[in-house]
Amino acid sequence: MKYCRKCKIEVMGDLKICPLCQQELEIKDEHVEELYPATIEKRFNNHMLLKVFGFIAMIISVLAVFFNIILPSETLWSVIVVGVMGLIWLSVATAIKKHKDILKYLWYQILILGLAAIFIDTMTGVHGWAMTFVIPIMLVVAIIAMYVLSKLLRLQAGDYMIYLLLDALLGTIPFIYTLTHDVVTDIPAWVCILASIISVMGLAIFEGKNMMSELKRRLHV
Repeated sequence: MKYCRKCKIEVMGDLKICPLCQQELEIKDEHVEELYPATIEKRFNNHMLLKVFGFIAMIISVLAVFFNIILPSETLWSVIVVGVMGLIWLSVATAIKKHKDILKYLWYQILILGLAAIFIDTMTGVHGWAMTFVIPIMLVVAIIAMYVLSKLLRLQAGDYMIYLLLDALLGTIPFIYTLTHDVVTDIPAWVCILASIISVMGLAIFEGKNMMSELKRRLHV
């Protein structure tokens, strides 16, 4: 589409001059709407999401190896943490590509991996690494992951808050184990309970009304 600045009209076709005033036509800037804007945006978000998860998984893995080296231990628990981080990243990547409800898929994966860790720990002699390291780390990662997902994918409050609340509730379990002295160290449990408290406080402050409405809807109150 071309435009005549003097006559203030739009001219179609291949004309180079205005048929009314004979002034040279200008090419009018047009906003061409993309055919698939949502898909393009989703691909960008997914690409960034995988980078964020990969970065978080690498940090946790490096820290696990570091502490496993400097702190005397009879088991190489850091190998298990690295494996769990890899499985979580793989689960998230699969969820992004093949599942519509990402948070729900992630929640189920956390439960499965957590139960698997407890089962392996039990079958290998109950060394305590599952509840000491794996469960708290997974729950903290899940809280961060759900928050990042909700922002990158621009989810509504009702789409993610129920999963954050459930994650925060499970975050109290490792802390309970510290009271019975069934863990190697209570630092991961304290970090987990702190992350749970912060996530709930954040929801209450920023999404208080939406949170109460969602809870009433879910509980049929």
